Amino acid sequence: ENCGPDPAVISYDRVASLEGSAAAWKLDPPSQQRELMPDETMRVRVAFDPERPGRHLAELRFNVDAGEKIVTLEGEATGLLPEETSFYACGCSGSSDPSRGWPILLAIPLALRRRRRG
Repeated sequence: ENCGPDPAVISYDRVASLEGSAAAWKLDPPSQQRELMPDETMRVRVAFDPERPGRHLAELRFNVDAGEKIVTLEGEATGLLPEETSFYACGCSGSSDPSRGWPILLAIPLALRRRRRG
């Protein structure tokens, strides 16, 4: 956020890795340069999506007019990946037994019933 009375130019272009892979950090937008007016806010989304287990430490460096501001990013990847799931929240590697879908069949009439009352 630009708390000053004058516009400020802010930019960033990548994550600098200190430990682990820089690719573990996904920025949205990946890079940006913008002029912030007084009281205007700039948001950057940072997602942690590591490819390998271990500790990941990085810095996101913002150039603010003539100076630099650093945000430290820390993450720990345990190495345990969740099982791949389908849209219906059942394991993709599970059986194809149709009787396993009864929670879905129960949820549909309940959802329709609530919609009619509202």
